[in-house]
Amino acid sequence: MKMLMFFLEFIKGEYIQAIKNRNFEDMPKLLTDYMIKSYYKTASLMAHSCRGVCLLHNGSLELQDKCFKIGQNLGIAFQLIDDILDFTVSTEDLGKNSLSDIKEGNLNGPVLFAIQEAAVLQQENLYNEMTEQLARKQIDPRYLKKS
Repeated sequence: MKMLMFFLEFIKGEYIQAIKNRNFEDMPKLLTDYMIKSYYKTASLMAHSCRGVCLLHNGSLELQDKCFKIGQNLGIAFQLIDDILDFTVSTEDLGKNSLSDIKEGNLNGPVLFAIQEAAVLQQENLYNEMTEQLARKQIDPRYLKKS
């Protein structure tokens, strides 16, 4: 039953990514959707795996829940780091195409955080420079400081 739950959550994450709500006026909703998608696509695997190991070792329900929470937080952290690496590491070092999310039209954490900070970047005269770098599929890591 727990394995079925993981697969259902993974599929839900894929669905959330596929529908791509692009209303930039509602940035809190975009960020919330990103975190929910990250849970269902990545963190749920780690959360259910941690719970499963605890279950196999006859851990109490309370301990299983704690293991689930640890796995959930590790999964979210993993996804955020993966998104940052997508911008900061070469294709060779990454082992997959860098900037793949951007090229596929998916808004990941660093992009959403940068959009949220656009007003600040504009005041610092960095906004135009950042958007030019995004257009060239390059980004300076200093724009990811909030990530």
